[in-house]
Amino acid sequence: MNIDWSGMITAEQRAAEAAAATLEARITANSAAYEAATRALTADYPQLEKDTWPTQNEEASAWVAYPVGAATPWIDRAAAERGIDREEYIRRTLIKARQFKVMSSFLTGRRQRYDDQIKAGGDPVLDYALTPEVLAELKQIAEAIMSTPATGLQDALA
Repeated sequence: MNIDWSGMITAEQRAAEAAAATLEARITANSAAYEAATRALTADYPQLEKDTWPTQNEEASAWVAYPVGAATPWIDRAAAERGIDREEYIRRTLIKARQFKVMSSFLTGRRQRYDDQIKAGGDPVLDYALTPEVLAELKQIAEAIMSTPATGLQDALA
């Protein structure tokens, strides 16, 4: 009697397939948790407003470099429509842009760390909550930008 063993899956093969499926599931879960955390950063903003962020950042940065004569036509109109002072609008823009960088780098670094741990065989607890240190940094950014005179912001933000 001849038995064709070629179609049989060994215990080692089943274990390898199970390990690969577990790895893939953990990476997928990590990516999903990261996506949820990053979506939360911008959930309160419509897409059209998000599309203006590069323009707002560019104009706010130009103002930091040259507070007296920087051209900020987009910000000027938005501030007028909002009913707030141009400088206040610019400062709020600067705060949000710098805070977003901090939060997005924190979340991205954390996702990458978890991916590394998963690929090394670990099963990390996926925690994307901002740490007290990050929250303190966000507060410090806001306080510094709001309290520093316009002529000193360039050095303060360097």
